[in-house]
Amino acid sequence: WIYRNSLPTSTHERWFGTASTSTDERIDIFSNANTDNIAFYSSDGGLKGDIRITGIGINKWHCFHFTRQGNAYRIYHDGELRGTNVGSATLADYQGASGNRRTHIGASEHWDSGHAVLDGKIALAKISGTVPTPEQIRKMYREEKDLFRENAKATLYGDLDSTKVRALDGLVLED
Repeated sequence: WIYRNSLPTSTHERWFGTASTSTDERIDIFSNANTDNIAFYSSDGGLKGDIRITGIGINKWHCFHFTRQGNAYRIYHDGELRGTNVGSATLADYQGASGNRRTHIGASEHWDSGHAVLDGKIALAKISGTVPTPEQIRKMYREEKDLFRENAKATLYGDLDSTKVRALDGLVLED
């Protein structure tokens, strides 16, 4: 979930990034300066993949899912597929990246070279080694969207004998 206060004014406003000591081995989610877009990009040894969508808007919560299977990149916005692209970078390529890997959420490793810390908020960030189905993405969006209504109130509760969450905002969760 991403909330943008304004459009970025620097070179790139990073939402998520991971990089090794080589600047050519990375995964990034960012917005370009003075544009209403969001991009999902990866690079490994010259092999690249990238996809961008526009018309995001500001001052509103947005649910994004960025997925990559092999070299197919997809962006889901508010539960719906908004963009697909096929790049040359694949998961196998990226897993072989060298160097000291660092992951950043809400900032860039390159913050000192004109890449801004985001002007907004991030919530419920999820990273997985597997890709959810389009139906699972729609379901996550439907189940979480009420948490981002203005003045929304939600609780998590269970019992003393269990570490399992039983309900979320009045919805009973499956066992």
